[in-house]
Amino acid sequence: MNSNNTVFGQTSAQLHSKFIIVQVLVVIFLCVNLLLIVTFFKNECFYTTARYILFAVTLLSDSFLFLLTDLLFIFTFFRVTMWVSLCSVICISVLLYLIVTPVTLTAMTLECYVAICMPLRHAELCSTRSTVHVILVIHGLSSVPYVIFIIFFASASLDFYYQYRICSVEIFTVYKWQDHVRYYLTVPSKSNMNSNNSVFGQTLAQLHSKFIIVQVLVVIFICVNLLLIVTFFKNECFYTTARYILFAVTLLSDSFLFLVSDLLFIFAVFRVTMWVSLCSVICISVLLYLIVTPVTLTAMTLERYVAICMPLRHAELCSTRNTLHVILVIHGLSSVPYAVFLFTFFASASLDFYHQYRICSVEILIVYKWQDHIRSAVFQFYFLIMCLIIMLCYFKIMKVARTASEDDKISSKGLRTVALHAFQLLLCLIQFWYPLVTSTLTHIDFYSFEHVRFFSYIVFNLSPRCLSPLIYGLRDEMFFTALKKYLSCGLCDRK
Repeated sequence: MNSNNTVFGQTSAQLHSKFIIVQVLVVIFLCVNLLLIVTFFKNECFYTTARYILFAVTLLSDSFLFLLTDLLFIFTFFRVTMWVSLCSVICISVLLYLIVTPVTLTAMTLECYVAICMPLRHAELCSTRSTVHVILVIHGLSSVPYVIFIIFFASASLDFYYQYRICSVEIFTVYKWQDHVRYYLTVPSKSNMNSNNSVFGQTLAQLHSKFIIVQVLVVIFICVNLLLIVTFFKNECFYTTARYILFAVTLLSDSFLFLVSDLLFIFAVFRVTMWVSLCSVICISVLLYLIVTPVTLTAMTLERYVAICMPLRHAELCSTRNTLHVILVIHGLSSVPYAVFLFTFFASASLDFYHQYRICSVEILIVYKWQDHIRSAVFQFYFLIMCLIIMLCYFKIMKVARTASEDDKISSKGLRTVALHAFQLLLCLIQFWYPLVTSTLTHIDFYSFEHVRFFSYIVFNLSPRCLSPLIYGLRDEMFFTALKKYLSCGLCDRK
């Protein structure tokens, strides 16, 4: 007892207490779950109700997870070793059923939504057969983290599978980049936090915080955009109005940009490399739709100018056919910067460079310093032209709105919309100064460059695209009415 009073930095009494606590809790939880499972199977009326079937799935998955994790805990406690191949099967099962419960609870929330908002279709959508299909989908979605182990299988040697180890998820981290992937999909241990406390000039906590912030914002913005896009396509009256068509263009371009830029962000965080040729195609798409939104908003400013200052010609100038022509012009103007950028890159890069593997970012396509100067000059030129157009249009709009409106309430609301619109466009246009700032910081401090790039991505790329639905979706009475009608699932019509 005296010679072995500590094990792995803990006393035997501490280990013994932890073991007893875990076993008591597992036995209690298993007994409760088994009691509820028996209650479910003893009553046939539960077999045909979707929420009870899904509830039984959570009970079964949690019970199975309790048994497996407790088994691994006992093996670790008694230092029992096993083949790595057997351990991989156990860990995959644990990882699967670790995610099944939260995904099933999400499905149960959707079932409640259907029951309350769509009562007439509840019996059809939540039938026993549909519930079984949902359970299969749940297990399919929960199996996505298998990619961690697939990556492991691609990097481990065959001899490794026949080694004897104490089973845990950590033994599957062969290379450091696998640990970074696992870090964002599972909770890391304290030892991993201490051993890998700095990555690429930043702590893992900083990288983890940035990753979570970006993913939460992207998911929220995409959900809002998709809701507004569905509202647009559900109402045919929006198809013939220029400002709603242009609004739909901004929503589609922003959603595409969210997805592609977030994909590049994930690749950069996990240090995933790709061919430079493939990266150039992705960067060109990002650069195109990065400019489409501010150019479209400038076109919407001109449409408001025509509607207020030239009301008699508004129907002629802003017809559906002319709006489609304007959309083509918008994409043509937005393609000029990337065409310049592309020509300078092709003129300076060698053919071997396209077959190299790099972490994808716009900066790797800048071979010489003069290319960065050209990129900054083109963006600043766009910044100047759009600022002039916006200032001229809005001075005219505000002047006419003040003199023509007899109702001070309507006038103040219009001016607030104009102020929000101008602020959004200002944020979109400030992003054109981003290349100038980054080119300066790259040569000064890489650590500052990483923080400024993250700040610019949040403030000047994501934020303006958050304000777009706020201004044109929620503040427009016609669109907001259609949105409320769609969200209420047609309950207003039935009333």
